[in-house]
Amino acid sequence: MDNLCKVAFLHQQEDCLQKSLYQLHKSALGYHGDRGLLTSFMSWMLAGNLTPSFIEGNATSTEVWFSWIIFNMEAIFEEDSQLRRYVELELIRKPSVTPDQALKKAQSHLKLPVVPSIQRLMIYRWAHQALATPADHPLLPLIWQKFFILYLHRSGPEFGLPVSGCIGKRYFYTTSHSNLLKEMKKRLVEIADFHHAAGKAVNIWKDVDRADNASTLKEKNASHLLESMTSPELHKELLRLFHVFAFWLDDMNLQKTDLYLPSLPVQYDTHRLAKVMQNQQDLWTEYVDNERIKHEFIETLNLWIQLHQKPSAAYRASNLNNFFDPLSAKDRIFSNLKTHDAPVPTLSPQRVKAPVPDIIETSLSDKKVAIKLIQQNLNILRQQAKIAAQWESQQTVLDCELLETLPKLYSNREEQITKKLECRGSSSNHVCQGAAKISVKGYH
Repeated sequence: MDNLCKVAFLHQQEDCLQKSLYQLHKSALGYHGDRGLLTSFMSWMLAGNLTPSFIEGNATSTEVWFSWIIFNMEAIFEEDSQLRRYVELELIRKPSVTPDQALKKAQSHLKLPVVPSIQRLMIYRWAHQALATPADHPLLPLIWQKFFILYLHRSGPEFGLPVSGCIGKRYFYTTSHSNLLKEMKKRLVEIADFHHAAGKAVNIWKDVDRADNASTLKEKNASHLLESMTSPELHKELLRLFHVFAFWLDDMNLQKTDLYLPSLPVQYDTHRLAKVMQNQQDLWTEYVDNERIKHEFIETLNLWIQLHQKPSAAYRASNLNNFFDPLSAKDRIFSNLKTHDAPVPTLSPQRVKAPVPDIIETSLSDKKVAIKLIQQNLNILRQQAKIAAQWESQQTVLDCELLETLPKLYSNREEQITKKLECRGSSSNHVCQGAAKISVKGYH
C-alpha cells in the first residue's frame, strides 16, 4: 500500500485514493445516518479514546507515503466538517479555553456522531509524523510544511474578527504538548546536521568515483548507486530549509499580533513565511527528490516483474537460508496456510420473497375487490411488522447482554505464592533456624 501511495504521489493521482478512503473514514465515524448496532457499539467503545483511523498510533516511520495520503484525507475531513474552524474560533474568543475544551464545544455545536479525540487534530498529527519520518525521506519537507501551515496560521478575518497572532502556540500549553514542541526543535537540528553531513559525503564519493579507473561493471554499479542518491545541491537547499524551520519554531515573536515581516532577517525566508501565515496550500515540491522516487519505483517494479516471471527455485538455489527473500517468504506463507483447515465457502444468496403477492391490475377496477385486497395485504404487512419488532427487541436484549458481558470476559485476579528459601550453610555468628518463607503477590 505504501508503494501504491508513492506512485499516486509521483503521478499526481492522490485524489483517486483519497476519495475512496474519505468515504470509508466517514462511514467509520458514523456520518451516513446509520445508527445501528455497529455504530452504537463503536461510539460506546471509543468514548474518551482515540477515534478510528487508518494509522495506528500517532504516526508511523515505516509507511510514510501511506500516512501522507491518510493525513491529507483526514485534513480534508477536518475542513469539511468545520471542526478546526470552530476549535480556532473558541480559542480566539476565550484565551483561557484549552484545546480540549474548545474541541468539546465544537463537537457539541457541530453535533458530530463520534466525539473526536484531541490527539486526532491535524496539528498534532503532522507534528508526530514530522518526528517519526526518517531524515532522508523525500516527503519530510512537505510534512513540516503542513505542520507550519497550521502552527503559524493567523486566525481572525475568516470569523469577522481583527487579525490575531498565530494560533499555533495555543495548542502547546500543556506539559505533554510543550514537550512535543521541544522534541520537534531538537529534531530539526538533527535533520539539518544530517543534510550537512550527507551533502559532504556525496561530494566526496563523487570525487573518489571520478578518480577511480575501475572496471566497466564497477562503473555501472557506481552509476546505479549515484542515481539513488540525493544530489549535493538538493542537500544544500534542504539544509537551508530546515534551518529556516528551526528559526520559525524557536522564535516566539512570530506568534505575536504586531509582527512586521519585512523587519525579519533574511534567515527567516519571509517570502515563504508570508505564504504559510496566509494559509497557502501550494506544496513546495522543489524540495522533493523526484529522481530518487522514480528510481525507487523502477527498482520495485523490476523486482515485482522478476518475482512474477521467474520460478521460485531459481531464487532458492542462490541462498536456501535467506530468511528475507520475498519468494521464500511467500512459500512459507502458503505452506503455513495449508496446515489450517480449508475456509468454509460463502453462503449462497437466497432470493427474498415479497411478503405480499403482486397486485393484478384488473382487481383495482372493482371497488369491493380492491378494498378486500388491501385489507388482506395490510394484515400480512402488519403481521410481518410484528415479527420484525419481536426480532428487534430480541436483538436489543442480546446487544445489552453483550455490552454487559464484554467487560467481564477479561479481569485481573490477585494471587499470592509462597516460596521456601532453604538456608545454605552457617557461621559462628548465624545459625539456620529453618527455611525462610517468602510471599509474592501478583496479578494475572
